[in-house]
Amino acid sequence: MIEIGKSYYFIAHAYHHYVGEVIDASPRWAKVNNCVKIMSDSRGWEAFFREGIQPGATNLQHCPDGTLIPIGNMPIHPWHHPIPKPPPKKRAN
Repeated sequence: MIEIGKSYYFIAHAYHHYVGEVIDASPRWAKVNNCVKIMSDSRGWEAFFREGIQPGATNLQHCPDGTLIPIGNMPIHPWHHPIPKPPPKKRAN
């Protein structure tokens, strides 16, 4: 069962997965903040799960707060590593 306020690794699609902090959930979806979409990791999945997200190794994309992730019957695992924050937005001069 998913708990609000905890972070999880969601296998939502064969080609990309998500890591995020749950802010709301139902049996069919999870709404997350501090979310990244994981496309791959050059170290292999065992090292990825053991060491977490690593710059230069993990191919990821930041997602907006409030991202809805379909969960249905896909695997979900607790995530105990930090989730990288998006880079600061550049200010216009």
